[in-house]
Amino acid sequence: FAVAIQQARNVFDLAIDMGFDMTLLDIGGGFPGQQSAPIPFSAIASVVNEALDQYFPASEGVEIIAEPGRYFVASAFTLTVNVIAKRVVTKEKTNDDDPVDTQGPVMMYYVNDGVYGSFNCLLFDHAKVEVSTLQESDERSYSSSIWGPTCDGLDCILEDCPLPELRVGHWLFFRDMGAYTMSAASTFNGMPPPQKYYFCEQDQWNMVYPERVRKSSYIQKIPFMMTGHLVDEAHDFADEIFGTSPAAEALVGSPYGF
Repeated sequence: FAVAIQQARNVFDLAIDMGFDMTLLDIGGGFPGQQSAPIPFSAIASVVNEALDQYFPASEGVEIIAEPGRYFVASAFTLTVNVIAKRVVTKEKTNDDDPVDTQGPVMMYYVNDGVYGSFNCLLFDHAKVEVSTLQESDERSYSSSIWGPTCDGLDCILEDCPLPELRVGHWLFFRDMGAYTMSAASTFNGMPPPQKYYFCEQDQWNMVYPERVRKSSYIQKIPFMMTGHLVDEAHDFADEIFGTSPAAEALVGSPYGF
């Protein structure tokens, strides 16, 4: 970013020599939105601000804009996928010190989303994704690969990643999948896009929608909203499903409630 801003200064100076007076600088985007980013956003922001102060001081009156879409939405979405098929192959052991069992078997898992869906970011954005299992396991790990549901050999999500042995029906999840994923997904081979569910913590919900919280109702607990639901519809949906009975109140506090 610092080099790009310096080069932008050179372009502005050339424009002045040619009789142009440019007053707007767009520094672009690509700012990381996940906490696990190799370079944290705070470090990038510090470098950007120093470069702007040096090459485009406020006294010049140049308007500075940016495109921080990824920063805002990357961590807002966690993608879960279901194992729909499994294949076991063999592989010779090449490293005796490797904690992952590479002698065999080697697992190939097929899941219900792929590079033509939410994982298109692997092709178009050169993204790096990390897979996690829903339950921690002390079982030994096997060299594994994860594939999408299409018939295309390009539909590979991850290769040679250590995972405990999974079964068809198990779930995997990928954090920080909010940027440039579903927005560019297709329905190639007739595969539908994943459903979207919205959740938030109670204090955040109450802060954003204080007027919506019914003080005498279980809806103070966190509502569950499907795609396209409005806030009022979520209240009505919760009333319809759970009612206002003591049993419903108890269910709200459970891991399976709203």
